[in-house]
Amino acid sequence: MKSLQQKLDDPINKELSRVKILLTGGAGYIGSHTAVALIQSGHQVVLYDNFCNSKPDVVTRLEKITVQPIVLVQGDVRATELLGQTIKT
Repeated sequence: MKSLQQKLDDPINKELSRVKILLTGGAGYIGSHTAVALIQSGHQVVLYDNFCNSKPDVVTRLEKITVQPIVLVQGDVRATELLGQTIKT
């Protein structure tokens, strides 16, 4: 029987545990902190924000914190066509 560490180190389990996450409101206070935690956990995060309560420069700060490029889609969740296109990619 594999130990927990062996299971975590298994490449198949690592690949299954990494998911692509669409984070709406990703440039806001809660969204940006959530994005950092998700990225540091190995997930691929796509931020989706209309910047009504946040600023685009948050993305630059997130890239500095995570040392990774951040994928950002500027849009409103009510714009269903853009949201649908984002989900498909």
